[in-house]
Amino acid sequence: MENGQGLGTLMPPVADSDYVIENIDLLACIIRFGQDEVVTVNDQKYEGVMPGNRQLNDVEINNLIHFLVEVLNHQQNTYTISDIRKQLESCED
Repeated sequence: MENGQGLGTLMPPVADSDYVIENIDLLACIIRFGQDEVVTVNDQKYEGVMPGNRQLNDVEINNLIHFLVEVLNHQQNTYTISDIRKQLESCED
């Protein structure tokens, strides 16, 4: 939702989210291609489909990951655009 807090048991939070921090190396793939598996975020299980966004370019995905990691999760983001591109090259489509 508006501040990344999610929506109860329907949508997981991306702010203060252990899942985001533990899966930084997968975020680019999740953003671009989506996800359809059960995930556990802050000890809560979430089922459902998160559609990907193939419209976003590499720089936009990098900016989004920066926002997710640094702003919403208060962590230092050391990923560069090169790192994001390597992640995207390794994604399973």
